[in-house]
Amino acid sequence: MHGLENDQTFSRLSRQTSIAQQPYEKAPPVERGPAVLKPFCSCRTPAATAKPSAMSLQNYVNKKVLVLTSDSRTLVGMLLSCDQMTNLVLSQTTERIIRPPDDPEPSSEVPHGLYLIRGDNVVVVGLVDEELDDSINWLAVRGAVVGGVKHS
Repeated sequence: MHGLENDQTFSRLSRQTSIAQQPYEKAPPVERGPAVLKPFCSCRTPAATAKPSAMSLQNYVNKKVLVLTSDSRTLVGMLLSCDQMTNLVLSQTTERIIRPPDDPEPSSEVPHGLYLIRGDNVVVVGLVDEELDDSINWLAVRGAVVGGVKHS
């Protein structure tokens, strides 16, 4: 009895294997209606070539941006990429640490280079006026501390 069961199992497996080894046939394209959801910032899809909406960060790609994070960091860098979750990739990133007027330690800029920011941590993204930005001595700037995001 064992021999017969093994032969049937082998026969069934060999049929499955031969089906799996057949060349893949491409299924015909599926007709679909208009898309209901559009990506927020799709930097790699054909939709990215369309005119971006007002909320899209697509206009900021390959431009210098300033990002405020939920833990009150100020990051400045070139926006390389973004996605629908507002995950950001910055190059030539610098963190600006602005000290309050009564702090004896000077303000500073810390270079980070290539930097990935998770979308959950992004509070504000803004375009930088490079001419104005270059004219400011950020090491001499003093100011109030930007508070973090409070979740209730």
